[in-house]
Amino acid sequence: MRNIEEILKEANAWHEGHTEFRNGMHGDGWLQKDLIARDPKYLDQVARLQADQIMREFPEVELIMGPVTGGALIASNVARHLGKEMGIIDGKKDPVVFHDMNIPEAGEKVVMVEDIISSGVDMGRFTRFLKQSGAEILGICVWMNRKGSEIENIKVSSLLETPFKLYQKEECPLCAQGVEIKYKNVRE
Repeated sequence: MRNIEEILKEANAWHEGHTEFRNGMHGDGWLQKDLIARDPKYLDQVARLQADQIMREFPEVELIMGPVTGGALIASNVARHLGKEMGIIDGKKDPVVFHDMNIPEAGEKVVMVEDIISSGVDMGRFTRFLKQSGAEILGICVWMNRKGSEIENIKVSSLLETPFKLYQKEECPLCAQGVEIKYKNVRE
């Protein structure tokens, strides 16, 4: 089975070069996750990798949860590979709520899935919400994580070590070297 880097490159979702993100940060590359999510072939391959990683790291999982919209798509595919149920968190606005389809029961063992964690702010909101609901969050499994190994004291498992560096605009070495920005207004 291929690894996620090979899949991302084949899908043309791997972009190297001076990048300016919508949030004002700069970097030396980015992943165009939507090219994976919109193609069932690639999404299935990455979901299989995520399912395998979840079984290695969080084998007691009972329910896969994903945030609206992309995370819900990922959760559905990962849950299918695991033979588990899935649920959706709607966190686009406050307060965060569950989609009525599948609300975890108190003590149910949950793994959150998502594509990329950039700032970790949203995932922090989702994990706090899940904890308040009484679910037992075993971990978070993502394609790539730009933050630390934990969010809200929950282990984050990533399929890909962050291949690209991220900088504050004022501290960007690419800007200091006069490297032209190749990608602008990127939301990863």
